[in-house]
Formats: sequence, C-alpha cells, structure tokens
Amino acid sequence: MDVAHARGARVVRRMADGREGFAPPPPDVFANEELVVAICALQRADQPQRLRLAAQLISREGVNVKRLLLLARRERAEVVLGELAHQALKVEPGHDAWRQIAAAFSARGSLRSPIAHWQRLAWPVMGCRRANAQRWDLVR
Repeated sequence: MDVAHARGARVVRRMADGREGFAPPPPDVFANEELVVAICALQRADQPQRLRLAAQLISREGVNVKRLLLLARRERAEVVLGELAHQALKVEPGHDAWRQIAAAFSARGSLRSPIAHWQRLAWPVMGCRRANAQRWDLVR
C-alpha cells in the first residue's frame, strides 16, 4: 500500500497515514505492473479495498499492458484482473487498457459475485444541484 501511495494511487489510505522514513523502491526495481499483480493476487481477494489501488494505477494508464498480462498469467492473477476489467468497463467502455485486459482474460472463469462493485472503481460527477451523480469517471 505504501508503494502505491508513493506512486500517486491514493484512493485507499491507512488509518495512520504514512510511515516515517519509508523510501519506496524505484519503478525500475519494482515496476507498476509488478505492484498491480501483487495487489491482485488471489489470496488477497478478501481485501477488495486494496484492489482499488491496482485499478487506479491501471486507469491512469501507468502500466505497460503487455507486461501486466504476462505477469498476471505467471502469478495467476487473471481472474481478479479480468473481474476488475469487467467492472471498470461498465464505467468507461472505451478505456484502452481495461479493454485489453478484459479481452485477454474473458475466457477465464468468473467469480460468483464481483470482488469489487463498479462504483468502487469510479468517482461520481455531480450535477449542478449536487443531489445525484450526473455521470461516473474512473478513479485516476
């Protein structure tokens, strides 16, 4: 979580924000693609709030999609990434990175229920009266 925060993904925060003296590894040592796959590991499926960090990194197009797909297959994170892509495309169907991920992992088995509802991957854009969301945008 601290590495994701250091790279600008701040949609989820800890109760006690920040760690004194924490120096995140540079992207050439621990790439965003590796970070996303580590967050999306199947054993973390019970922590959907952290998946929002991975989704934010992908939504802002801070990953190399080809490398992400390769790592996801290697680490068996296809189901989680495919499900996130399915939910993200409900918000922004034309997002290139999410479309590529969904296309690559569409044949994979799906989960009985979504691990993260599509609203968890988006922010509401309110109308002039601020009562109802006019539209939703992916968190970037």
